[in-house]
Amino acid sequence: MRHASYCLYRKKEKNCVMWYAKFWDYEKRRYWAYRTLKVRASRKYLRRTAAREAAEEMLGGLKKSASADESFAGFLARFWELGGICERAHFLKTRKKISRSYLKSSSLLVKKHIAPNHAFSANSAEELSAGMVHDFMADKAKQGASEDLINKCLKVIRVATRYLFEWGD
Repeated sequence: MRHASYCLYRKKEKNCVMWYAKFWDYEKRRYWAYRTLKVRASRKYLRRTAAREAAEEMLGGLKKSASADESFAGFLARFWELGGICERAHFLKTRKKISRSYLKSSSLLVKKHIAPNHAFSANSAEELSAGMVHDFMADKAKQGASEDLINKCLKVIRVATRYLFEWGD
């Protein structure tokens, strides 16, 4: 008998009941991620299908997240591409579409400024450290990049790493 990929359950929050999902890891034989689906359970029979669809979509995003053999720059490129992880995660979280121009500008920052950096292209997301980010900032400052450009690059890195920590990778 095969274990289900996820299990739906309801949890009471401040003033409502929300659907949650826990995701099964077949290798470790335990649940490894517990996520809110941002679906209210007020009409549980009508909303269970919406929760199931959200869990299926989230499961696809969790399976395609950063792996140990992928470089951090490669993950960033995949994260910020149109229709990529960022767009799906933002929709699941807020139920709103993210700006295409924001995704394109972030993707361009990754390609032009972050991916050429050796520390990000040679190391995986698990090996990322604060020192690498500080070295990146110092290198960009030496190259004459503006503070605004450096801050935009840091924002692109921060959003992607926050996703990794929030979504269980």
